[in-house]
Amino acid sequence: MSFRSHVARPMNMSLPSNRLIVGLSAVAGLAGVAIWLIEGSTTALWAPVHTFLAWALVREIDPDHQSAAIAAGIASGLWILAGLDAVGVLMVGALMVAARLVTNSTGRRPLIPDLILIGIFATAVSFTTAGWIAGFGLA
Repeated sequence: MSFRSHVARPMNMSLPSNRLIVGLSAVAGLAGVAIWLIEGSTTALWAPVHTFLAWALVREIDPDHQSAAIAAGIASGLWILAGLDAVGVLMVGALMVAARLVTNSTGRRPLIPDLILIGIFATAVSFTTAGWIAGFGLA
């Protein structure tokens, strides 16, 4: 039996906005490596991840306006590259999965693997105070 999930669907690279965010994430990654080499700040290495996750989160909340998602990705990447505080990657990922389920952006009801994934995220992010609150909300 093949794994089925409406939450963990693959990324369609035929869409221009998907190719754009992959490119922007790569640029953020190169900038992060440059900052790391110059300043020694490992925080900048998270810029491509935050760029992609912010884009994905906003795309799930408002799938009809790709420009808002692209702007969020760019802003998030610049935020990390500037060395400002950021939310943990697990928390953003968990929020994205929750948004996908709540907004029903896949157009289908959640399957058992989707609900298991949200439970795993809720458990994984619950080891800090902010994460515990987020995990409780996800549950």
